[in-house]
Amino acid sequence: MCAAVCPVGAVTVDERVQPQGLKCILCCACVKNCPTGARILDAPAIQKIREWLAADFSERKEPEIYI
Repeated sequence: MCAAVCPVGAVTVDERVQPQGLKCILCCACVKNCPTGARILDAPAIQKIREWLAADFSERKEPEIYI
């Protein structure tokens, strides 16, 4: 399923599921569609962004209007 949903064909399947790092665009389609939860995205840049979003934007804020 991982290979089927990859928009750039960066996943090959033989005995193992093999991501091809240089082709990967970090869209997370394989992670979202993995039926067993075995696919993860272990990229330090993405982890840093995830932590920043969780810390700074975890609380809903009301829209502000400036005139």
